[in-house]
Amino acid sequence: MKTSMFLFILLLVSSIFTSPLVTNVRFLDTLTVEDMKTMHELGFDPTAFNLTYWNWLLEHGFDPNNWMKYDVDVYWIEYFTHTPYVGEQVKVSGYLALPKTTLEMPLAMILLGTMQSLIYSAEYYPAIWASAGMIAFTPHFIGQQKSHRKVVESYYIDQGYQNIGVDIYNAVLEYLDQSNIPYKDGLLFYGISEGGFAIAAMAKKFQELQINVTMVAEVAGPLNFGFFLRMFVNDVKPKNTEMTFLSLKCFTSYASYVPNTTYPFTSLYQTENKQQKINYNHNIVRPELRDLTVDAYLDEIHQFDKMWAIEPIYNELPPEGPKQFWEFYNPELKYAILTMQNDHPFLAYGNTQNMEDWKPEMPFNIYHSVNDDKVPYGFSVLSYRAFLAKGSTSVKLVTFTGVNHIHTQPPARKAVTDEFFARLAA
Repeated sequence: MKTSMFLFILLLVSSIFTSPLVTNVRFLDTLTVEDMKTMHELGFDPTAFNLTYWNWLLEHGFDPNNWMKYDVDVYWIEYFTHTPYVGEQVKVSGYLALPKTTLEMPLAMILLGTMQSLIYSAEYYPAIWASAGMIAFTPHFIGQQKSHRKVVESYYIDQGYQNIGVDIYNAVLEYLDQSNIPYKDGLLFYGISEGGFAIAAMAKKFQELQINVTMVAEVAGPLNFGFFLRMFVNDVKPKNTEMTFLSLKCFTSYASYVPNTTYPFTSLYQTENKQQKINYNHNIVRPELRDLTVDAYLDEIHQFDKMWAIEPIYNELPPEGPKQFWEFYNPELKYAILTMQNDHPFLAYGNTQNMEDWKPEMPFNIYHSVNDDKVPYGFSVLSYRAFLAKGSTSVKLVTFTGVNHIHTQPPARKAVTDEFFARLAA
């Protein structure tokens, strides 16, 4: 009897740990190389320059004719992961791009920066990497796409990125194995901006789990969250909707997920399936502006998921109301960040979100332009020095000139793919 019960428990535990991650995979589109020559939407919007994506690359020093080789099938993939700290199981989504070839291909995790996930056609973004000869996949961050309006977005929270990184990697392997799709050893990590922070967090976790990563390419990302906060408070542009949008994403993530804190002020908003409580630290939003701004922010951000949705909030304020985004927040918070008061609860949390606090053992390249107009180049210099101080001998800083934040991608892609394939061939 005891033996039977033991076997039953063993089978039950085994079924839990071997249960499938993938819940749904559906075909979206086949993109030919010729298709990609005329596209405008590949994870961001080059139409602002009145260019096709192909010509946009050419104008910035990258000839895609030497890179895009394969037609690509693009799939939508859904799988389970867990929210950071809270640990709630949530169904999330991503894109999987398979080059149309019978050859075995390496894998590539490709991450976007802060994006408006309901607007841009991000499914095309991994396709251009797959066209170079990789099985490329791009997870949506927690709170985007499939989990949009079901949970709060996990923004600059390491556990959120690490959870989806490990789980989409395993989900992709599960799907490839079940579908008898061949692949070979080799895993590239690539992330730009927010995706750079996320890819560093994932690399740290993969190293802890002893999962081999061939090469990490971190492009123009702020790896030290504390520096990022200080960049916020030094902003002086009037009605800066971009900074307002980014700061609210940080604060809502912090208030919703970070443990061991108390929040005397709460707000409720209706998600797709349930009413979810959002907690706010009283040291964040100015008390006299809470009723006017917090619910409006949540409604605009979670309904439209675009930073210019903030503009109507500014327009609704009285003439004497806030004109700069920091005027929405308690002056005590701004002062605490500027003076680096690490005992302040938000800064204490921010100090844990530092992707410079580990020693990379896999090849870890940092790419940045001295002319970056969004994330200061100095951030990457400090990150590079921090890794060296930790004793890492596998980190490298690659510097570009003459290109801004978004235009760092073409030269970075060329450098990344050249080195990645050279490493696989070695």
